[in-house]
Amino acid sequence: MIHYEKKVAKRETYLDCLRIMATFAVMILHLASQNWYAVEVGTYEWRVFSFYDGMVRWAVPVFVMISGALFLNRDISINKLFKINVTRIAVAFVFWSFLYAAVNVVTGRSELKTALREFVEGPPHLWFLFMIIGLYILVPLLKKIVANDEMAKYFVLLSLIFTFILPYVTAILSLYSKKLGSIAGQIITNVDFNFTLGYVSYFVYGYYFSRININGKRKLIVCLLGIAGQLVTLFAYVILPVSEKYTSSVLHANMTVNVMLVSVALFILFKNSKRLSNICDRPCDYDESNGENPDLNTTMDNVANVLKMLSKYSFGAYLVHVMVIVQMNHILGLNTLSFDPALSVPVIGMISFVISYVISGILHHIPVLNRYIV
Repeated sequence: MIHYEKKVAKRETYLDCLRIMATFAVMILHLASQNWYAVEVGTYEWRVFSFYDGMVRWAVPVFVMISGALFLNRDISINKLFKINVTRIAVAFVFWSFLYAAVNVVTGRSELKTALREFVEGPPHLWFLFMIIGLYILVPLLKKIVANDEMAKYFVLLSLIFTFILPYVTAILSLYSKKLGSIAGQIITNVDFNFTLGYVSYFVYGYYFSRININGKRKLIVCLLGIAGQLVTLFAYVILPVSEKYTSSVLHANMTVNVMLVSVALFILFKNSKRLSNICDRPCDYDESNGENPDLNTTMDNVANVLKMLSKYSFGAYLVHVMVIVQMNHILGLNTLSFDPALSVPVIGMISFVISYVISGILHHIPVLNRYIV
Protein backbone atom coordinates (compact mmCIF):
# COMPACT_ATOMS: atom_id res chain seq x y z
CA MET A 1 0.00 0.00 0.00
CA ILE A 2 1.01 3.64 -0.55
CA HIS A 3 0.66 5.82 2.55
CA TYR A 4 1.12 9.59 2.47
CA GLU A 5 3.07 11.41 5.14
CA LYS A 6 2.51 15.04 5.95
CA LYS A 7 6.11 16.25 5.75
CA VAL A 8 9.70 15.55 6.74
CA ALA A 9 9.63 16.80 10.33
CA LYS A 10 12.87 15.34 11.65
CA ARG A 11 16.31 14.56 10.38
CA GLU A 12 16.02 11.58 8.07
CA THR A 13 18.84 9.06 8.33
CA TYR A 14 18.07 7.62 4.90
CA LEU A 15 18.85 11.00 3.30
CA ASP A 16 22.19 11.09 5.11
CA CYS A 17 23.00 7.60 3.82
CA LEU A 18 22.00 8.46 0.28
CA ARG A 19 24.06 11.65 0.31
CA ILE A 20 27.19 9.83 1.49
CA MET A 21 26.68 7.05 -1.06
CA ALA A 22 26.08 9.54 -3.88
CA THR A 23 29.26 11.45 -2.97
CA PHE A 24 31.34 8.27 -3.19
CA ALA A 25 29.53 7.25 -6.40
CA VAL A 26 30.44 10.57 -8.05
CA MET A 27 34.10 9.95 -7.20
CA ILE A 28 33.90 6.49 -8.78
CA LEU A 29 32.19 8.03 -11.82
CA HIS A 30 34.99 10.55 -12.32
CA LEU A 31 37.66 7.90 -11.81
CA ALA A 32 35.96 5.62 -14.33
CA SER A 33 36.18 8.39 -16.90
CA GLN A 34 39.73 9.46 -15.99
CA ASN A 35 41.36 7.19 -18.59
CA TRP A 36 38.30 5.91 -20.42
CA TYR A 37 39.12 7.82 -23.61
CA ALA A 38 42.78 6.83 -23.37
CA VAL A 39 42.17 3.11 -23.87
CA GLU A 40 40.96 1.26 -26.93
CA VAL A 41 37.28 0.37 -27.22
CA GLY A 42 36.64 -3.28 -26.38
CA THR A 43 39.81 -3.82 -24.33
CA TYR A 44 39.75 -5.19 -20.78
CA GLU A 45 40.47 -1.74 -19.32
CA TRP A 46 37.70 -0.16 -21.39
CA ARG A 47 35.18 -2.74 -20.22
CA VAL A 48 36.12 -2.26 -16.57
CA PHE A 49 35.84 1.52 -16.81
CA SER A 50 32.51 1.14 -18.61
CA PHE A 51 31.25 -1.20 -15.89
CA TYR A 52 32.08 1.22 -13.06
CA ASP A 53 30.65 4.11 -15.06
CA GLY A 54 27.37 2.27 -15.51
CA MET A 55 27.21 1.22 -11.85
CA VAL A 56 27.10 4.77 -10.47
CA ARG A 57 25.13 6.78 -13.03
CA TRP A 58 22.42 7.30 -10.40
CA ALA A 59 24.63 9.58 -8.27
CA VAL A 60 23.65 13.04 -9.55
CA PRO A 61 19.91 12.25 -9.87
CA VAL A 62 19.91 11.04 -6.26
CA PHE A 63 21.69 14.22 -5.15
CA VAL A 64 18.93 16.26 -6.79
CA MET A 65 16.19 14.10 -5.26
CA ILE A 66 17.70 14.67 -1.80
CA SER A 67 17.59 18.44 -2.37
CA GLY A 68 13.98 18.23 -3.51
CA ALA A 69 13.00 16.17 -0.45
CA LEU A 70 14.56 18.78 1.82
CA PHE A 71 13.61 22.06 0.13
CA LEU A 72 10.05 21.27 -0.93
CA ASN A 73 9.18 19.79 2.45
CA ARG A 74 9.85 22.98 4.41
CA ASP A 75 8.72 26.57 4.47
CA ILE A 76 11.30 29.04 3.21
CA SER A 77 10.83 32.64 2.12
CA ILE A 78 12.07 33.93 -1.22
CA ASN A 79 14.26 36.43 0.62
CA LYS A 80 15.90 33.71 2.73
CA LEU A 81 16.24 31.44 -0.30
CA PHE A 82 18.32 34.03 -2.16
CA LYS A 83 20.09 35.56 0.82
CA ILE A 84 21.28 32.27 2.28
CA ASN A 85 20.98 29.32 -0.11
CA VAL A 86 21.61 30.89 -3.52
CA THR A 87 24.30 33.19 -2.12
CA ARG A 88 26.08 30.30 -0.45
CA ILE A 89 26.22 28.27 -3.68
CA ALA A 90 27.39 31.31 -5.68
CA VAL A 91 30.17 32.07 -3.18
CA ALA A 92 31.21 28.42 -3.15
CA PHE A 93 31.50 28.45 -6.94
CA VAL A 94 33.68 31.58 -6.97
CA PHE A 95 35.95 30.24 -4.22
CA TRP A 96 36.45 26.76 -5.63
CA SER A 97 36.69 27.87 -9.24
CA PHE A 98 39.42 30.33 -8.27
CA LEU A 99 41.23 27.70 -6.20
CA TYR A 100 41.17 25.11 -8.99
CA ALA A 101 42.44 27.67 -11.52
CA ALA A 102 45.16 28.87 -9.13
CA VAL A 103 46.36 25.33 -8.41
CA ASN A 104 46.54 24.63 -12.15
CA VAL A 105 48.80 27.67 -12.61
CA VAL A 106 51.03 26.80 -9.64
CA THR A 107 51.44 23.19 -10.75
CA GLY A 108 52.12 24.23 -14.36
CA ARG A 109 49.03 22.56 -15.78
CA SER A 110 47.67 25.88 -17.12
CA GLU A 111 49.01 29.23 -18.26
CA LEU A 112 47.69 32.45 -16.74
CA LYS A 113 45.45 33.28 -19.72
CA THR A 114 44.01 29.78 -19.75
CA ALA A 115 43.49 29.89 -15.98
CA LEU A 116 41.40 33.06 -16.32
CA ARG A 117 39.00 31.26 -18.64
CA GLU A 118 39.01 28.25 -16.32
CA PHE A 119 38.07 30.50 -13.41
CA VAL A 120 35.11 31.99 -15.28
CA GLU A 121 33.86 28.63 -16.57
CA GLY A 122 34.73 26.65 -13.47
CA PRO A 123 36.02 23.06 -13.36
CA PRO A 124 33.65 20.61 -15.09
CA HIS A 125 32.15 19.08 -11.94
CA LEU A 126 30.97 22.48 -10.69
CA TRP A 127 28.24 22.48 -13.36
CA PHE A 128 26.19 20.95 -10.54
CA LEU A 129 26.24 24.28 -8.68
CA PHE A 130 24.71 26.15 -11.63
CA MET A 131 22.01 23.53 -11.93
CA ILE A 132 21.18 23.54 -8.22
CA ILE A 133 20.92 27.34 -8.17
CA GLY A 134 18.37 27.09 -10.97
CA LEU A 135 16.36 24.60 -8.91
CA TYR A 136 16.55 26.78 -5.80
CA ILE A 137 15.14 29.71 -7.75
CA LEU A 138 12.18 27.54 -8.78
CA VAL A 139 11.41 26.37 -5.23
CA PRO A 140 8.67 28.99 -4.51
CA LEU A 141 6.86 28.02 -7.73
CA LEU A 142 7.30 24.29 -7.26
CA LYS A 143 6.01 24.46 -3.67
CA LYS A 144 2.73 25.89 -4.98
CA ILE A 145 2.41 22.89 -7.28
CA VAL A 146 3.35 20.13 -4.85
CA ALA A 147 1.21 21.61 -2.08
CA ASN A 148 -1.71 19.87 -3.77
CA ASP A 149 -1.41 16.08 -4.01
CA GLU A 150 -3.27 15.88 -7.31
CA MET A 151 -1.10 18.57 -8.87
CA ALA A 152 2.03 16.83 -7.57
CA LYS A 153 0.94 13.55 -9.18
CA TYR A 154 0.10 15.37 -12.41
CA PHE A 155 3.54 17.00 -12.48
CA VAL A 156 5.24 13.63 -11.87
CA LEU A 157 3.23 12.09 -14.74
CA LEU A 158 4.04 14.90 -17.17
CA SER A 159 7.74 14.82 -16.31
CA LEU A 160 7.80 11.05 -16.73
CA ILE A 161 6.37 11.40 -20.24
CA PHE A 162 8.17 14.50 -21.51
CA THR A 163 11.47 14.34 -19.62
CA PHE A 164 12.15 10.63 -19.84
CA ILE A 165 9.94 8.46 -22.04
CA LEU A 166 9.53 10.52 -25.24
CA PRO A 167 13.18 11.69 -25.51
CA TYR A 168 14.30 8.14 -24.66
CA VAL A 169 12.22 6.58 -27.42
CA THR A 170 13.44 9.22 -29.86
CA ALA A 171 17.09 8.57 -28.97
CA ILE A 172 16.69 4.82 -29.41
CA LEU A 173 14.93 5.30 -32.76
CA SER A 174 17.75 7.56 -33.95
CA LEU A 175 20.31 4.84 -33.35
CA TYR A 176 18.67 2.48 -35.79
CA SER A 177 16.70 4.83 -38.05
CA LYS A 178 17.79 8.44 -38.37
CA LYS A 179 14.66 9.24 -40.36
CA LEU A 180 12.26 7.96 -37.70
CA GLY A 181 14.34 9.55 -34.97
CA SER A 182 14.28 12.88 -36.79
CA ILE A 183 10.50 12.76 -37.22
CA ALA A 184 9.91 11.88 -33.57
CA GLY A 185 12.34 14.55 -32.45
CA GLN A 186 10.63 17.19 -34.59
CA ILE A 187 7.25 16.33 -33.12
CA ILE A 188 8.58 16.69 -29.57
CA THR A 189 10.26 19.97 -30.51
CA ASN A 190 7.01 21.31 -31.96
CA VAL A 191 5.16 20.52 -28.74
CA ASP A 192 7.69 22.86 -27.04
CA PHE A 193 6.92 21.46 -23.60
CA ASN A 194 9.73 22.60 -21.33
CA PHE A 195 8.21 23.22 -17.91
CA THR A 196 8.82 19.74 -16.49
CA LEU A 197 12.08 19.08 -18.34
CA GLY A 198 15.55 18.75 -16.87
CA TYR A 199 16.56 18.14 -13.28
CA VAL A 200 13.40 19.77 -11.95
CA SER A 201 11.82 16.35 -12.50
CA TYR A 202 14.22 14.65 -10.08
CA PHE A 203 13.79 17.58 -7.67
CA VAL A 204 10.03 17.00 -7.52
CA TYR A 205 10.48 13.21 -7.45
CA GLY A 206 12.57 13.60 -4.30
CA TYR A 207 9.75 15.50 -2.61
CA TYR A 208 7.05 13.17 -3.89
CA PHE A 209 8.71 9.92 -2.87
CA SER A 210 9.84 11.31 0.49
CA ARG A 211 6.17 11.66 1.43
CA ILE A 212 4.97 8.18 0.63
CA ASN A 213 5.60 4.73 2.04
CA ILE A 214 5.74 1.98 -0.55
CA ASN A 215 5.48 -1.53 0.78
CA GLY A 216 4.52 -5.04 -0.30
CA LYS A 217 4.16 -5.79 -4.00
CA ARG A 218 4.75 -2.18 -5.04
CA LYS A 219 8.12 -2.20 -3.30
CA LEU A 220 9.02 -5.44 -5.10
CA ILE A 221 8.00 -3.92 -8.44
CA VAL A 222 10.13 -0.82 -7.74
CA CYS A 223 13.08 -3.08 -6.88
CA LEU A 224 12.69 -5.13 -10.06
CA LEU A 225 12.40 -2.01 -12.23
CA GLY A 226 15.53 -0.62 -10.59
CA ILE A 227 17.44 -3.83 -11.27
CA ALA A 228 16.25 -3.81 -14.88
CA GLY A 229 17.36 -0.20 -15.26
CA GLN A 230 20.76 -1.00 -13.77
CA LEU A 231 21.26 -3.95 -16.12
CA VAL A 232 20.41 -1.81 -19.15
CA THR A 233 22.86 0.85 -17.97
CA LEU A 234 25.62 -1.70 -17.33
CA PHE A 235 25.28 -3.41 -20.69
CA ALA A 236 24.66 -0.22 -22.70
CA TYR A 237 28.19 -0.23 -24.10
CA VAL A 238 27.74 -3.81 -25.29
CA ILE A 239 24.28 -3.34 -26.81
CA LEU A 240 24.78 -0.03 -28.61
CA PRO A 241 26.89 0.48 -31.74
CA VAL A 242 30.42 1.80 -31.39
CA SER A 243 31.05 5.28 -32.78
CA GLU A 244 34.68 6.30 -33.27
CA LYS A 245 36.48 5.70 -29.95
CA TYR A 246 33.50 5.58 -27.64
CA THR A 247 29.94 4.31 -27.72
CA SER A 248 26.75 6.31 -27.63
CA SER A 249 25.79 7.67 -24.23
CA VAL A 250 22.09 7.42 -25.02
CA LEU A 251 21.63 4.89 -22.21
CA HIS A 252 24.03 6.57 -19.78
CA ALA A 253 22.67 10.12 -19.59
CA ASN A 254 21.03 11.21 -16.35
CA MET A 255 17.72 11.80 -18.12
CA THR A 256 17.36 8.29 -19.51
CA VAL A 257 14.57 5.99 -18.35
CA ASN A 258 16.99 3.31 -17.12
CA VAL A 259 19.03 5.72 -14.98
CA MET A 260 15.82 7.27 -13.63
CA LEU A 261 14.50 3.83 -12.62
CA VAL A 262 17.70 3.03 -10.71
CA SER A 263 17.74 6.44 -9.00
CA VAL A 264 14.10 6.30 -7.94
CA ALA A 265 14.41 2.69 -6.79
CA LEU A 266 17.41 3.50 -4.57
CA PHE A 267 15.64 6.50 -3.09
CA ILE A 268 12.45 4.53 -2.37
CA LEU A 269 14.26 1.49 -0.95
CA PHE A 270 16.30 3.62 1.43
CA LYS A 271 13.26 5.70 2.34
CA ASN A 272 11.32 2.57 3.27
CA SER A 273 14.18 0.71 4.93
CA LYS A 274 13.15 -0.58 8.37
CA ARG A 275 16.77 -0.69 9.54
CA LEU A 276 17.27 3.01 8.82
CA SER A 277 13.88 3.80 10.37
CA ASN A 278 14.97 2.03 13.55
CA ILE A 279 18.05 4.24 13.77
CA CYS A 280 16.11 7.50 13.65
CA ASP A 281 12.74 6.44 15.12
CA ARG A 282 13.79 4.46 18.21
CA PRO A 283 12.60 5.76 21.63
CA CYS A 284 14.90 8.13 23.44
CA ASP A 285 14.23 6.72 26.94
CA TYR A 286 15.50 3.21 27.44
CA ASP A 287 13.67 0.82 29.76
CA GLU A 288 15.63 -2.33 30.54
CA SER A 289 12.55 -3.84 32.23
CA ASN A 290 10.91 -3.92 28.80
CA GLY A 291 13.81 -5.85 27.34
CA GLU A 292 15.48 -2.87 25.68
CA ASN A 293 19.23 -3.00 25.25
CA PRO A 294 20.91 0.31 26.21
CA ASP A 295 24.21 -0.79 24.59
CA LEU A 296 22.42 -1.42 21.31
CA ASN A 297 20.73 1.97 21.49
CA THR A 298 24.07 3.63 22.24
CA THR A 299 25.56 1.93 19.18
CA MET A 300 22.67 3.14 17.04
CA ASP A 301 23.17 6.66 18.42
CA ASN A 302 26.82 6.51 17.41
CA VAL A 303 25.94 5.24 13.94
CA ALA A 304 23.40 8.03 13.48
CA ASN A 305 25.94 10.65 14.63
CA VAL A 306 28.61 9.35 12.25
CA LEU A 307 26.17 9.38 9.35
CA LYS A 308 25.08 12.90 10.27
CA MET A 309 28.71 14.10 10.36
CA LEU A 310 29.65 12.47 7.05
CA SER A 311 26.49 13.82 5.45
CA LYS A 312 27.38 17.30 6.68
CA TYR A 313 30.84 17.04 5.12
CA SER A 314 29.58 15.62 1.80
CA PHE A 315 29.17 18.93 -0.05
CA GLY A 316 32.73 19.98 0.71
CA ALA A 317 34.01 16.52 -0.21
CA TYR A 318 32.21 16.76 -3.56
CA LEU A 319 33.73 20.17 -4.27
CA VAL A 320 37.32 19.16 -3.47
CA HIS A 321 37.45 15.55 -4.68
CA VAL A 322 38.46 16.32 -8.28
CA MET A 323 41.46 18.28 -7.03
CA VAL A 324 42.42 15.33 -4.84
CA ILE A 325 42.19 12.91 -7.78
CA VAL A 326 44.15 15.23 -10.10
CA GLN A 327 46.91 15.91 -7.55
CA MET A 328 47.32 12.23 -6.70
CA ASN A 329 48.01 11.67 -10.37
CA HIS A 330 50.21 14.78 -10.73
CA ILE A 331 52.29 14.29 -7.57
CA LEU A 332 52.26 10.53 -7.03
CA GLY A 333 51.53 9.31 -10.54
CA LEU A 334 48.58 7.40 -9.09
CA ASN A 335 45.73 6.94 -11.54
CA THR A 336 43.34 4.25 -12.76
CA LEU A 337 45.95 2.79 -15.12
CA SER A 338 48.61 2.50 -12.41
CA PHE A 339 47.46 -1.07 -11.76
CA ASP A 340 44.55 -3.36 -12.63
CA PRO A 341 41.56 -1.01 -13.14
CA ALA A 342 39.21 -3.49 -11.47
CA LEU A 343 41.09 -2.61 -8.27
CA SER A 344 42.43 0.85 -9.07
CA VAL A 345 39.01 2.49 -9.47
CA PRO A 346 37.58 1.43 -6.06
CA VAL A 347 40.93 1.72 -4.23
CA ILE A 348 41.70 5.21 -5.49
CA GLY A 349 38.04 6.00 -4.95
CA MET A 350 38.31 5.09 -1.26
CA ILE A 351 41.54 7.08 -0.88
CA SER A 352 39.91 10.09 -2.54
CA PHE A 353 36.85 9.65 -0.34
CA VAL A 354 38.86 9.70 2.88
CA ILE A 355 41.11 12.62 1.90
CA SER A 356 38.21 14.68 0.56
CA TYR A 357 36.17 14.18 3.72
CA VAL A 358 39.15 15.05 5.93
CA ILE A 359 39.68 18.30 3.99
CA SER A 360 35.97 19.07 4.16
CA GLY A 361 35.96 18.36 7.91
CA ILE A 362 38.87 20.74 8.45
CA LEU A 363 37.16 23.49 6.44
CA HIS A 364 33.99 22.96 8.45
CA HIS A 365 35.89 24.01 11.56
CA ILE A 366 37.16 27.28 10.08
CA PRO A 367 34.85 30.25 10.87
CA VAL A 368 33.25 32.02 7.89
CA LEU A 369 34.55 29.43 5.42
CA ASN A 370 32.30 26.80 6.98
CA ARG A 371 29.25 28.96 6.23
CA TYR A 372 29.89 29.60 2.56
CA ILE A 373 32.25 27.19 0.81
CA VAL A 374 31.41 23.76 2.27
